[in-house]
Amino acid sequence: MSLVLRLSLIVACFGLAHIHTTGTTREQRRATTTYACPMHAEVTSSKPGSCPKCKMKLVARKKRDQPRAANSASTPDDQSAGAIAARVRALEGLAPTYEFACLMHPEVRQAQEGVCPKCGMPLSTVQPSVRGAYRLAVSQTPRVPKAGERVRLNFVVTHPETGARVRDFVLNHEKLFHLFIVSADMNDYQHIHPELEADGSFKVETLLPRAGRYQLHSDFFPAGGTLQVLHRSLTTAGYRAPRGAVAAALVPDASFTKTIDGMKISLEWGGAELVPGAFVRLKYQLADARTGEPVRDLEPYLGAWGHTLILDADQSDYLHSHPTETLPEGTERATLRGGPEVEFGAMFPEAGLYRIWTQFQRGGRVSTVSFTVKVNPARS
Repeated sequence: MSLVLRLSLIVACFGLAHIHTTGTTREQRRATTTYACPMHAEVTSSKPGSCPKCKMKLVARKKRDQPRAANSASTPDDQSAGAIAARVRALEGLAPTYEFACLMHPEVRQAQEGVCPKCGMPLSTVQPSVRGAYRLAVSQTPRVPKAGERVRLNFVVTHPETGARVRDFVLNHEKLFHLFIVSADMNDYQHIHPELEADGSFKVETLLPRAGRYQLHSDFFPAGGTLQVLHRSLTTAGYRAPRGAVAAALVPDASFTKTIDGMKISLEWGGAELVPGAFVRLKYQLADARTGEPVRDLEPYLGAWGHTLILDADQSDYLHSHPTETLPEGTERATLRGGPEVEFGAMFPEAGLYRIWTQFQRGGRVSTVSFTVKVNPARS
């Protein structure tokens, strides 16, 4: 998978492996490295940390007047679409993602900054000791599920070096495991959360509504490691994929306003043409479908004002994005209300068709709206 912004994904997904340099001291490396926000390029720092605008982890990058390490990115001055894509792909290997833990209560761990719920102390960053991709085994009962019937999915995560089963995980947007199930034609979508069992495995029951092939996108954060996104597939009984069919036949939406669960939801991105490698702000406007009044009673959903998943037609490019506006600290979540505007950041890796699913919660109900957009080739 070659996401160019896997930078949106990277913080919420793979975690970045460290680039090794030779012939320099730690102090020299510090002096030649800056850290930048993948979503807000103007935010830079000489030290690791978080973007004050969107709270994403700053990504390490070499200053352009220094020798380039193996696999490092193009210089920041090269702004061609191809160079941007290559640079972002290279950034996937630059810096680790961090977990946050309480010094007084080390069992308290999560993927975002915050305070310990037990003692109120600010959580401290903990560098990962493992930076590679973990292994994921997926099984199901029944072994070949039937469409329209319940299926129990079981996930086992193992250490990339030792092969030992992983039993400890970091809380990431209020859950230990985010599972996205998307049918091959991309018409069926689920965002569900397997539960951690005593043996370290995750289990969840669901239903596959139609016969066909489904992609399982698993998003989790092993303690001591980095955020992971791993992908597996599942096919229902009696289904044979058409020969040569590898991608969904997506069609761009003619209108970017839809009515879902009593809400009129509109999407716009400033009128600019969607092209690969360009940062875009996906702006949603929500209104009550009956009264036309702006929706101002959105409820926090999994620690945010909404969640967005973006996939290309063959589900090889994956972007999991959260709103640029974060929930205020120190406020009782049950009393918070948001809307009518919610903004997400994204960057599309290549030209083609993409489907965007976004979820909001209102009145205790999670609503999912989807739009299909076309990303045009970059102009030379």
